[in-house]
Amino acid sequence: SNESSFKTNDTYNGTPGFVVPAPILQAPFYDPENPTAIPVVGLQDSLSWEGHRCSHFYKVIITRQSDGEKIEAVEIGGIGFDSEAIKEVWEALDSVYTWQVQPCFIGGDQEMKCEKTISLVWKFRTSGTPPILQEPKDRTTVKIPVLLRWKQAHGTKAYVYEVSNATVKPDGSFQNMLKSGIVTQEQTELLYEKNAIEPGAQYWWHVKTCVDEKGETCGPWSNAFQFSTFPLLTPNTSNPSDGGQIFLTDPVSWSNTDAANAYQYHLEYACRDEKETLGNCIAYNIKVCPDDTLHAVVERGKTVSSNFFYLPYCMGKYSWAVRSCLNNDCSGPQETKSTFSNSGNPWTLLATQPPPSGTGLVPCGRLSDEPTTPYNEVEPCRLQHIGFLLQNLLDFILWRISLFVLLVLAVITGATSYFSLGGPNALARVKTVFRSFLAGFLVLVFAWMFVNTILVLFGFQFEFFGKWWEITF
Repeated sequence: SNESSFKTNDTYNGTPGFVVPAPILQAPFYDPENPTAIPVVGLQDSLSWEGHRCSHFYKVIITRQSDGEKIEAVEIGGIGFDSEAIKEVWEALDSVYTWQVQPCFIGGDQEMKCEKTISLVWKFRTSGTPPILQEPKDRTTVKIPVLLRWKQAHGTKAYVYEVSNATVKPDGSFQNMLKSGIVTQEQTELLYEKNAIEPGAQYWWHVKTCVDEKGETCGPWSNAFQFSTFPLLTPNTSNPSDGGQIFLTDPVSWSNTDAANAYQYHLEYACRDEKETLGNCIAYNIKVCPDDTLHAVVERGKTVSSNFFYLPYCMGKYSWAVRSCLNNDCSGPQETKSTFSNSGNPWTLLATQPPPSGTGLVPCGRLSDEPTTPYNEVEPCRLQHIGFLLQNLLDFILWRISLFVLLVLAVITGATSYFSLGGPNALARVKTVFRSFLAGFLVLVFAWMFVNTILVLFGFQFEFFGKWWEITF
């Protein structure tokens, strides 16, 4: 503490009876009626007040509440907490101080003198309060990377964190510190690091707050939290099970592993189903099942973020394997990847098309083939399918809608004949209606024949007149 060198007087510049009013404190704001709400200050904050115009100087009296240690400083107006004059407040972080301001002036004898008037007593607390740890919660298990997150009050410039695989010493430090750092945010991420942050291990961590960005002036450590990391396990269950069957529309999946951020799988097309005729499937140049001696690699080291993938739309037999990865792209060292599933022996499955859902107007791009149609409806849509679409439209109108219209016209004819008692005008109207229907029907027949002829000329094999007798409604 500094010994005061000021003299107290009740005169101003030799004028008896005049007393300079006490300063009015402004910041950091403190409400004496709510003594528990003590403002926290950092290096970027300042003590400020409003004084009388007759004050030349102010004496700031700061007292540490825990031991009564005093700090006195002379200022013209306001003082920052980064000032050399009150740097002693940072010798005890997370400590409560009281402060007052007294007006001073230079007397006629050129001596500095201070009035007996003095401001109210306000309080502040220096930053450095241990932060509140939030994630991961104490005694929980998490995956790598591990997000350390905490919450802190005002006045902090930086944080120092430490991670250890041993318990805490009585003085709050770690016995075997593995990882440490200085950050300016209220969180940090722990990535995989050999012999430090690894799967299937147990750790402790704590954080302290600092008033400088270099992390040199810091408060006490927080309580230590303990967390564990999930072990990096190999996927051990497949769907479908080994040797099972699956529809091409369903995903191939496996058991999820808690530590994995991605999965890497290997897929081979072992043999082609004898009913598989798609060009892209034949292009794999493999044999027809059950001969699976020649495999084609479909995916080698493909990375996915979820525990499933879809097969190429080719019927037949497949073999596959998968492993877990710590990194999102499975690009880390070997120890960041598990072994392949099933002890390295590939799982097998048989992929088939889902059951047909009936014919449609557009005979392409469907999930399953309809065996009653003369084309493979699983093929991707191309220009040629415009002709197929026209053919289906004409088939539908000519052999279904037109017959239904004919039936309706027959009912209308019977009703007209009955109610008109065979009048000549009624019969004429009936003949006109049937003549129009016949003309429209002939136009449809010629259009149907034209489309089918064009398709036959392009090499497509069809029963030219179709199975028109197979009519279903």
